Amino acid sequence: MESEKITLDNIGNGAAKELFDHELEKVLRNIQDPNTRATEMRRITIMISIAPTEERDSGAIEVKCMSKLAGIKPVVTPVFMGKEHGQMVAYQTNPNQFELPFKKEQVAVLPGGQQ
Repeated sequence: MESEKITLDNIGNGAAKELFDHELEKVLRNIQDPNTRATEMRRITIMISIAPTEERDSGAIEVKCMSKLAGIKPVVTPVFMGKEHGQMVAYQTNPNQFELPFKKEQVAVLPGGQQ
C-alpha cells in the first residue's frame, strides 16, 4: 500500500472538508434568516493542531471547524417610565395619553358593516 501525503483534502479521510461543509450550511441558513442582520459578517475558521510525540517521528492531528454567525436582531419597543405610589414603573403605551371618547354615531360605517 502506497502512503499518501497529507493535504487539506485528505486529512482525517476527508474530515476537514466534511466539517467545513457542515459549518458552511449553518452560515448559509443564518444568512437567510430574516431575524439576523443581512450584512453582518459571518466567519468559518478551520483550526488544525499537530501534536508530535517526544521522538518527533509521529503524532496526532486534530481538525476543528467553527463558525461565527450573525446574532438575532434586537427587538426595540417604546417604554414610558414614571412613578406610581413612590415606585418606579414602566409601560409600553403612554399612560398619560387620554382615550378619545367616540360616540357610536361618530364612527363611520363602511360598506359591508365594517367600522
